[in-house]
Amino acid sequence: MFRFSIRDVLWLTAVVALGVALWLEHRRLVAANFALHEEQADLRMAELRARELREQVILPTNPEVQFRTWERRGWERPRPVEE
Repeated sequence: MFRFSIRDVLWLTAVVALGVALWLEHRRLVAANFALHEEQADLRMAELRARELREQVILPTNPEVQFRTWERRGWERPRPVEE
């Protein structure tokens, strides 16, 4: 049968407390990192939407939308090549 002194129990308590503290800190850092990546993704999407609204990026769904955007900017609509 094992016998533990007070000193052994105090060392064991200190080691377990240190392990739990490191584990809790790791969990907090992982959650903060995940939140940061989510916020960065939201900011990138907001920037893309803002650029699209300022017409710096044109994402047409069909050719007519693209031509109307060109006309709004004052560009000439491309004419078909005649043979």
